[in-house]
Amino acid sequence: MIYMIGLIFEALFIGLLSLFIFVIINLIPVNLFIKLFVLGFITHYFGYISGIQNFYCNLYLSNRYEYESKPVNIIIESLFEGFFYLYIGLLLLKIISNHFILVFISGIFIHLIADFYGIHRLFLNFNCKAIEK
Repeated sequence: MIYMIGLIFEALFIGLLSLFIFVIINLIPVNLFIKLFVLGFITHYFGYISGIQNFYCNLYLSNRYEYESKPVNIIIESLFEGFFYLYIGLLLLKIISNHFILVFISGIFIHLIADFYGIHRLFLNFNCKAIEK
């Protein structure tokens, strides 16, 4: 039960973060497809530079872990998330016409889908390294 509550709060946070980033991206005069892809890329990359991914390592594993990944892996993961945002956004576009609501709901769905299908666990196992003490 506590895990589900935490997961919902995380998903809402990602939805709000996606919305915040989209507000900035929306100033660029390109089509929605490019905006969704760039949104996913920036959202994942921002998680890396802001330390959110370190937070996940500590939250789900222990405080003896930290996020460690090669720059090329961060780019690949960010590209994957960009395509994921594009795909989910296009699916939801069929029922949600407001782009801001679309982005918020997409961020929530993507976070929940990633957890449901084990993508988060795979990410943690692959990227969280034990801190040598």
